[in-house]
Amino acid sequence: MSPENITISEDSYKPVHEGFDLGFDLSASDMIRAMWAYLLSFAEVSLKHATNHPGLLVLDEPRQQEVHRTDFAMFLQRLARDGSDGLQVIVATSEEFGSLSTMLTNTPHNMVSLDPGSKILRPL
Repeated sequence: MSPENITISEDSYKPVHEGFDLGFDLSASDMIRAMWAYLLSFAEVSLKHATNHPGLLVLDEPRQQEVHRTDFAMFLQRLARDGSDGLQVIVATSEEFGSLSTMLTNTPHNMVSLDPGSKILRPL
């Protein structure tokens, strides 16, 4: 669908097409990419204009629905660029370390890898 046919609801701030929430019209992987664009657009606007956005974007498993690795790699590279511009980005994913390392080659990032089953927060 053409981007010119997508609007933002003034009630929910969600993207709509011909009056319907995009979630009804897209495949699962397309919906994930639409959500990436939706969340990232608010964050990127805050880099250039005064907004109420806190400058923090937290994403949990953004590669849901088996989005193609090439698309995910491009998304991570975009997040890294925005991070260089001042946006704080945290991505939690179960993607394999080797795969992520390849996707992030020559991309500024700080990766923390945990062993399977371990917890980020744990008692001292």
